[in-house]
Amino acid sequence: MLKKILGLLVKNETKIPHKVAEETDSYQDKENGELLNRIKKLEEQQKEMIQSQTNKSEDEENYFLTEKQKEYAFSIIEKINDYELSADPSKLTIKDLNRLIAYNRYKNVGAVVNLEKKGILKKKQKVKN
Repeated sequence: MLKKILGLLVKNETKIPHKVAEETDSYQDKENGELLNRIKKLEEQQKEMIQSQTNKSEDEENYFLTEKQKEYAFSIIEKINDYELSADPSKLTIKDLNRLIAYNRYKNVGAVVNLEKKGILKKKQKVKN
């Protein structure tokens, strides 16, 4: 009789952990699936944010200048002895103005070279006597 009672207890104990283990496995699978979905969504959002930031920075630098900004750009170009404006003044962008300011403030010759490559500036023709 004790054997039967112990047998029933042992059977009951072994059945309960199996059911709990199955339930926890399915629950963990659901949680893992939800977490993976959340991670994918966050990665997509991060990519979108990075793309929007790079697009904004490129767009911001390609805006055309206002009249006051053009006057300031012309004054900086006049200070540069070896170069003159070769492009249409209406096509100057903020990026070009920033390069001119970099040259004016820090004497960054690379900025002027980049403007020359872009076709904004050209070297002055020296007149021979």
